[in-house]
Amino acid sequence: PQSAPNVHLQILQKECFQTAQLKERFNFVRLTHTSQRSFSEFFCLFFILRYFLFHLLLIYQQFDNLTYNKNKYIYKDEPDYPYVWQSETGKPLSNTIGYIAEGLFKDQADIEMSPSQDELGSTVMPGDIKYRDVNGDGKINSKDQVMISQYGNVPRIQYGIGLDMTYKSFDFGMFFNGSAQRTIMVSGIMPFRGDASTGDRNVMQFIANDYWSEANPNPDAKFPRLGITDSQVANNSVNSTYWMHNGRFIRFKTLELGYSFPYCRVYINGDNLAVWSPFKEWDPELSWNAYPLQRTINIGVQLKF
Repeated sequence: PQSAPNVHLQILQKECFQTAQLKERFNFVRLTHTSQRSFSEFFCLFFILRYFLFHLLLIYQQFDNLTYNKNKYIYKDEPDYPYVWQSETGKPLSNTIGYIAEGLFKDQADIEMSPSQDELGSTVMPGDIKYRDVNGDGKINSKDQVMISQYGNVPRIQYGIGLDMTYKSFDFGMFFNGSAQRTIMVSGIMPFRGDASTGDRNVMQFIANDYWSEANPNPDAKFPRLGITDSQVANNSVNSTYWMHNGRFIRFKTLELGYSFPYCRVYINGDNLAVWSPFKEWDPELSWNAYPLQRTINIGVQLKF
């Protein structure tokens, strides 16, 4: 009979060969729907590595997964736009369109010297977001919107890393998951807004900590001038680079430690123990108004009969 290391080596070689075959067969997928075609290059790598070391009764298992998804429009039937940046052909299906922000207006003189932003729906005031006139026609409107990020709310990369270990009567396991190449937009969360369509909203802590006001005329404030209704802050509610954040994260999802007796197992485990991300305003895996994930820690006993 073959030894355990040789058996596992043959299994890994077989899995790698099968993965290569799948990649060769399904590397490119073409989707056609009426007059719109999209090209999707979907590359998914899923591999499981298992090592069983019987020295000193140690059993070790590692499991990892990685998914990468990249796509773009090859052709889309659309109007003959006057500006090339308005076309969606050649762009990813999940991207972010918006205005290029150039800070906040310092004063009325700054507003008068800048392109008109009246078409955005509100009277511009100091502390509002200033946008770039991309086409140079002296006014800001939908023709100045460009692709400000090739990433959208759907992450291109998703992954998980975990392991389980057993040594004599002890067992240990943990799991991490995360995503990358994703954009989070924090526009559309204006506080107050006592309109019938939205109702009143509270002020988030990061807004209260750093918003533009006459007492704090900081041109680099994290939040622009506040208003009471939508009509007062419509200029600041549109998508722009001002609201764009990197949405990557890695989460310490689970951790468990146990000890087995002849008739029972004692354990302690935790879920959602930590999250690391450059985005700090809320849980990057959730939307701003979603119920937050809870951190839980359990201590228990499993009886054996």
